[in-house]
Amino acid sequence: MASESWKLTRVILAFLALGVAILGGAQAILILAAYPERSFLYVLLRIFFELGIAIVIASIVAFIFERLLSEERIKSLGKYFGRHQENEIFGFRRIYANRQEVFGQLFQESLPSVQHQLKIMGICVSLFKEAEKGRPKVSSNRVVNELAQLIQRGARIQVLFLKRYPTIEELGRYGIEHGDFFFMRERDEDDDPDFLHGKRLKKIANRSLGDWIQTLLKVAENTQTYKTAKRKALLKRMQIREYLALPSLSLYIADEDIYITPYLYKRHCSDVPTFHITGRNSPLFKAYDEHFTVTWENTDFTSPAISEDFVELLAEEPAEVLKLFKKKHSDVRRQLKSVDSEDPEFFRDYERTVDIVMESFQRKRDDIISASVSSGGVHSGSHSLNADVLREVLLEEGIPPGPVRSDNSA
Repeated sequence: MASESWKLTRVILAFLALGVAILGGAQAILILAAYPERSFLYVLLRIFFELGIAIVIASIVAFIFERLLSEERIKSLGKYFGRHQENEIFGFRRIYANRQEVFGQLFQESLPSVQHQLKIMGICVSLFKEAEKGRPKVSSNRVVNELAQLIQRGARIQVLFLKRYPTIEELGRYGIEHGDFFFMRERDEDDDPDFLHGKRLKKIANRSLGDWIQTLLKVAENTQTYKTAKRKALLKRMQIREYLALPSLSLYIADEDIYITPYLYKRHCSDVPTFHITGRNSPLFKAYDEHFTVTWENTDFTSPAISEDFVELLAEEPAEVLKLFKKKHSDVRRQLKSVDSEDPEFFRDYERTVDIVMESFQRKRDDIISASVSSGGVHSGSHSLNADVLREVLLEEGIPPGPVRSDNSA
């Protein structure tokens, strides 16, 4: 096969040499003989000159096509397009050199265009941290607002963090007595001089959860004029859970696009190549989407990261809860001033505020129910009771409650 290709090349080169000879010879005679332009010999030499040019051009074109369209070359191109078609069938779209490039794509195109679902799975979900890295027109506040808009447009958001503070019982169900997966992963990523015993990743996770809580509050703020049932449905479209398992990869699923970053040894995930998968019905999309779904639905090893009772209360009484949250958050921030900013606890302010709001609410609710039972009274209903409890808590905090709200939430 190679010899046949070489024979063809030699024929083409011979024709090229012939064309050059005819072209050169005709040109030389025309110059030296100086025949009159209308003479027979002049016209004949001009024909040979043009013929030489045509043979040279044809030989060059033939050589190029022979090189490009040789049997070996055609087979090579066939294999290339075959692999490309196979990648398309399986859903493989492209590789990003690192996850920084992926976040550029997410912030500029993917997040703003989400219509149906956004699913995120990772160790600490550094979406908001990445938004503060100096990208044009991107900030964590802007991401919070964009996510709130997604929810209000009807998109569903599901987020899976690695569990930060598992209980002994949870670890036991997993099959180990003691363990901190943040410690383990950070040990795998960092060299000894940089190893912070899991604190680096936990700081990112704690701060990220705070940003997701802010997103929830933003949705409640934007929908205060909605009927309770509609607002509740929207708030429940964002669910944040923590999972207990050895982390293997990071997933960002935006409608029909999945960005996959594996966790490699001694490499921060921000510096690891990321794979882009697309097509909901493609085999790769189905496999990684199933990985997320199976983890999400395993109630033995996943649990809500934000109190469901808090979300319920926020849906019922958004204005009052927002007032109380703002006051309690200011108190928490003052208390945390004494905490080292390198301590992951420093970044749990929003999470702690949720707990404190619910503790204040539940304590006052128990007091009101107890007093009502003692006096033989019966309260008018759960929704009305919650509103009364919040008004009492706000008054105790020195915050004037708003007018009694009438809400047709059927």
